[in-house]
Amino acid sequence: MQKYYVVHTKPNQENKAVINLKRQGFKTWLPSFKRTVFFKNKKTVKKEPFFPGYIFVILDVFNDDWSKIQNTFGVKYLITSDGVPKEIENSNINLLKKIITGETLNLNDKVKIISGKLTNKKGQIIEMCSSNRVKLLLESFSVKFTTILNKKLLYKV
Repeated sequence: MQKYYVVHTKPNQENKAVINLKRQGFKTWLPSFKRTVFFKNKKTVKKEPFFPGYIFVILDVFNDDWSKIQNTFGVKYLITSDGVPKEIENSNINLLKKIITGETLNLNDKVKIISGKLTNKKGQIIEMCSSNRVKLLLESFSVKFTTILNKKLLYKV
């Protein structure tokens, strides 16, 4: 039975590890988000991992040759317990997927913005506008203001 396992990657080599694991026939999941970066008045969108240094691999411990993972370019090691890969419960994976897509956000939650001009600003959800947008109350330099953002740009603090 296929389950999720965690692979620790070398610094900034999550994408390289995913490519090389896929070449070997492994299924992977790299949770990521799009981040807007402004540099020298130019706007660029970068895809960044939600968990830097970690990716998930989907495998069957009894039927797949998971020992190849340890020697894959970009991979530091597969997280194990007593020499056996440590599985992640499906309920935890489902919860992570809901958090990443913003499905777990509720009214009055404290959140942090992960992309755009307001990156790293913290606020509070004061209204649920639609299925994927919320109104935030932000405070900056003792001035309070509101903005409406996509749930995918937020995570609960």
